[in-house]
Amino acid sequence: MVEEIISHALDNHRGSIFVELLYSEKNTKKLINLEVFLDDLEEYCELFEDMDWVDPEEDDTPTVTIQKNIDTLELQEGLTLYIEQNPDILEV
Repeated sequence: MVEEIISHALDNHRGSIFVELLYSEKNTKKLINLEVFLDDLEEYCELFEDMDWVDPEEDDTPTVTIQKNIDTLELQEGLTLYIEQNPDILEV
């Protein structure tokens, strides 16, 4: 079971999320670093609470980006289910 998400970072180019988490199993706790592809994780949870179009005013280029806000509770629950279904990722 994922007890706590310590940190997370999206990598939009790779389509993945890097997560540092505290995982407990059979009365033992361990700190784990994972990279999970967003497509895989989205099968288990609604990862983003909202996505907003952002136009940075300090930038003179005509680009607009999407700002994705992660729902950390959904991330925690989704990772718990993902790890239960894919226990081999903890053996790396």
